[in-house]
Amino acid sequence: MAIWKNPAESEGVGEGGLPAEFLSRRAFLRSTVGGGIALSAAAWLPSGCASYPQAPEGLKALSPKQAAVLGEIARTIIGRAEGLPDPVDSGTVERLDGLLSQLPGEIQTQFGLLLHFFEHAPPLFGHGFSRFTRMGEEDRGKYLFSWRDSSIRFRQMAFAALKMFVQLAYYAGEKTWDFLGYDGPWVGRIPIDPISPPLAHDPSGPKSTSGFLLETTEETGDLELSCEAVVVGSGAGGSVVAKELSEAGLDVILLEEGGHRPSSSFNQREEVMAPRLYREAGGRATWDLSLPILQGRTLGGSTVHNICLSYGIEPAIVERWRKEAGVVFSSADLAPLQRRVEEHLGVNPIGKWQVNQNNGIFAKGCEHRGVSWEVARHNRVDCLMCGYCDLGCAYDRKQSMLITYIPKAIDAGCRAFTDCKVEKITGGRDKASGVEGSLLDRSTCGSKGKFRIKAKHVVLAASAIDSALLLLRSGIRDEGKLLGNSLHLHPYAAVAGLYDAPVEAWRGIPQSVLSFEYAAFRENGYGGYVMIPGWAHPGMGASVMPGTGKEHAAIMKEYAKTAAGGVMVHDETQGTIGNFPGMEKARISYWPEGEDMKTLLEGVKNLAKIYLASGARKVLLPYADGPFASSDAEVDRIVAEREPVPHKLLLSAVHPQGSCPMGEDPRKSVLDSFGKVHGVEGLYVADGSVFPTSVGTPPTIAIATLASWIAKGISEKRT
Repeated sequence: MAIWKNPAESEGVGEGGLPAEFLSRRAFLRSTVGGGIALSAAAWLPSGCASYPQAPEGLKALSPKQAAVLGEIARTIIGRAEGLPDPVDSGTVERLDGLLSQLPGEIQTQFGLLLHFFEHAPPLFGHGFSRFTRMGEEDRGKYLFSWRDSSIRFRQMAFAALKMFVQLAYYAGEKTWDFLGYDGPWVGRIPIDPISPPLAHDPSGPKSTSGFLLETTEETGDLELSCEAVVVGSGAGGSVVAKELSEAGLDVILLEEGGHRPSSSFNQREEVMAPRLYREAGGRATWDLSLPILQGRTLGGSTVHNICLSYGIEPAIVERWRKEAGVVFSSADLAPLQRRVEEHLGVNPIGKWQVNQNNGIFAKGCEHRGVSWEVARHNRVDCLMCGYCDLGCAYDRKQSMLITYIPKAIDAGCRAFTDCKVEKITGGRDKASGVEGSLLDRSTCGSKGKFRIKAKHVVLAASAIDSALLLLRSGIRDEGKLLGNSLHLHPYAAVAGLYDAPVEAWRGIPQSVLSFEYAAFRENGYGGYVMIPGWAHPGMGASVMPGTGKEHAAIMKEYAKTAAGGVMVHDETQGTIGNFPGMEKARISYWPEGEDMKTLLEGVKNLAKIYLASGARKVLLPYADGPFASSDAEVDRIVAEREPVPHKLLLSAVHPQGSCPMGEDPRKSVLDSFGKVHGVEGLYVADGSVFPTSVGTPPTIAIATLASWIAKGISEKRT
């Protein structure tokens, strides 16, 4: 019998853990000359002083001085609003410290240097000769916000990072929830047993006694193995390839950089789940911090935290690929593979009775404006509608790869290893022979050993960002210079409507309706956008809301009476992926250009007017200064007046794709039509990287379908 190793409930960070945007932003000080100078100067500043108050007990990463500086920064950013607790008293500093203690020493050091520099730098920027923590309340505010308004890039970026993590840390704490009208997680309050997913350990199909899951964080020593196919990444692409190849009889090893987090560890707390499930604790972003990019880093990848929207590749998109990229497959070729994926994942339209208030408001507004909408297709079974999909389904109703394809792959003989960071593809210039990298200590994120795996086939499925980065770092040939230079992101702009009656948008199935009214790409493969309702729990929600102090608190006070959604653009803009000098993280450059920006702003206006038509007394538009509009004319004026530039227009992304596009001409593509890297035998890519263009819709099913196609080609080539 195959081994599916379920560990005891994963170690948590509890109240001490915090998903903080600033963590992916540790490069902000290194991204400018000024930032480098600041880091160097901070290293020479005083490390402590007896005048700092006693630190909270149990701190693991922050010194008393750092805790004091951070506490006053938090108080300045949060401000004083009636009904809200003091940031320090509510545990903001402890939550951040708990997260820092789990991260590599380099991050802790850089964060400490930032706090030292911030504390002692007022004289450098014309704010007197006192330290930050010795200033009066008014002067502290002027100094802090001078960072926001500075023309020096690293100061702007530092402020954005500090604002984001402080607001997230503060509102993730339960002492703020009464103010918000938020009633908190079900786990621990409502006893519900998980169900058996439809595919995991299904008695049909091949069985093997050799398959297993091993969490290498619990092992000692190095690892050296061999197999026919090694798959890097366990999300929508990698898990499918592992299952299909294993069931075809190949000896397969599946590698995941993150850990194995079973549903028993999903406690529905943001400060706990984000570090467990998300890459960089939910804080990956473009190099200038202007566009967050949410991605998974756990067994099952982003399918563990996504919202289950299940749509295949539009026929018009495939036809465009055939004409422009020369791919050999058609929609008819992909159709049976997509049906197989959807059957395995239990894809169906959700019931109209399952549409929650947040989504119902959007539908009502669409009807008032004559805009078409539909109930969404999801891969969920017997959903309890708790609303915590983005923090992992504690009840196994969401059919992620973690509980479907991966167990099935193991049943068929796949050997799966977690906590394995692949750092290099081995082999010569013309042929891949395996991979090598580091075994990670989950408690520190540092290396605890090395691994080397020899394989006939190497399949990268580590995401459109990390697969491209791995190819670049391994020196893979790229005749057309497209590798990492054709990144699409589906940029997303959010709009919120404020109502007189409670909405409680966090409850129920998120994204249960959507509108394709303006999705021109469904007809011709080009342009347009999708409008989708969406919501976030208090910490993440607060971190993306504009403003600080009383202004921000006034918005958050309306949390329970707010509905929200967003515009997701089918983008033609091509971003880039590269390396930060001397660092492991990706340097991602992207901002929507030309027609993409025009389309996005038109979508923002249309969505805002939909919320007004649904009865919103005013709408909040996605700009850093937090403008409200209460009429269609005011919406048009606000959008026309504001410059859509980074840090002023607030965007995000969750669907990186297209960085290693398919095609038959090596001068115009990185991969052939079967996912093989041009000119390199045995090397494949099978994730969102492979799309020749943006796909326009949430890509889980599209990725899984093309992964099935690529796996089919590999298994047929073997025979």
